[in-house]
Amino acid sequence: SGATVVAGVAAVDALRSGESDPHDPQHGLVAGFHGIGNVRGIDDRETITLGNTTITAIATPGHTRGSTSWTWQACVADQCRNVVFASSVNPVSADDYRFSAPGHEPVVRSFRETFRTLRALPCDIFFQSHSGTPLKNLKNGGPSPCSDYASRYESILDARLADEARP
Repeated sequence: SGATVVAGVAAVDALRSGESDPHDPQHGLVAGFHGIGNVRGIDDRETITLGNTTITAIATPGHTRGSTSWTWQACVADQCRNVVFASSVNPVSADDYRFSAPGHEPVVRSFRETFRTLRALPCDIFFQSHSGTPLKNLKNGGPSPCSDYASRYESILDARLADEARP
């Protein structure tokens, strides 16, 4: 369409080139794609406004370095809810990638920081980027669907690291 794609600054090069980032745990897992010419990078906590809605970019790296989640308030009359569209936080990777390998510590740290970030977000209404976690398993409307989402995938990362530690 030629529309501008707004993405986390760490995702811009990959989106423009059509090639996954060589530091991405999934590098080589997915074939290249047609690069996108009109990409604008957005910083963590930077906002964009669409109509009367201000949307905040939240850097949530791990799944990819440029993973970005988005938050906004949705209001009807005087009732407002905090909405979160969460990027994937699934620690999926190419078959030969090991999160525990030397040099991959920054990826694990990014995941841990992302889990903390998601848990801290005001989160009344939750959307996820992939359908890997059935929404019925999250406490949407409960104490924090974002925290539940982060905990689910942190346990997957922990299990992956434990598996990698086995001889």
